[in-house]
Amino acid sequence: MTPQFGFSEILVLALLAIIVVGPKDLPILMKNIGKFFSSLQSLGNEFKSAFAEMDATNEISEIQKEISSLKDIGNYQSLLDSDIKEELFSLETELREEISPSVKKNDGSSP
Repeated sequence: MTPQFGFSEILVLALLAIIVVGPKDLPILMKNIGKFFSSLQSLGNEFKSAFAEMDATNEISEIQKEISSLKDIGNYQSLLDSDIKEELFSLETELREEISPSVKKNDGSSP
């Protein structure tokens, strides 16, 4: 919530500054106040960019973790594929062995 100053408040502040500081030193005071607010603004921008950089770094590290987990899943998938292929091959050979003696018995027994 930024305080809002109307024209009357600014006029009162300007008159108070002229009375307290004096008309000679008022330009110097305003220049120093301008420098102060400029440095505050640059400091705020620096903080903003630092937080944006940290956020980007965190996002990049999260993406890298996700990529590595996907690579691990791919490695597991290839291991599973090879295990499944081996299992299917062994089942196929067992079935062929069981079928081939029965086929030979049927061939030998037929007249």
